[in-house]
Amino acid sequence: MSGAHRSVSFLRLLDDVEWAFLLPVFLFLFILRRVEHTIKNNTKRILLFIPFGYSVILNITHDLDVVLGLFKISNFGNRIIDILDQIEYLFVFTFIPMQLLY
Repeated sequence: MSGAHRSVSFLRLLDDVEWAFLLPVFLFLFILRRVEHTIKNNTKRILLFIPFGYSVILNITHDLDVVLGLFKISNFGNRIIDILDQIEYLFVFTFIPMQLLY
């Protein structure tokens, strides 16, 4: 079982996605429904899923090169991905605590 990532590369794609962005959103939406808050009917709550979508696009784009080898990203492209990855960490350190404070 420990070598599953090597034999099934699709598992590595799933492993690289930051699923931690979903838990605070679902907890926040659950609490809104339980307390009957007026925000629960707001259509802008879909914006809470933006960090997760950003993470999915960024990590799968990078993994299509590294894991699956479908195309080759240049060194300049890898530097851009590294910068975008740092922005993702900024999302982690700001988005999740702000969900708790709201």
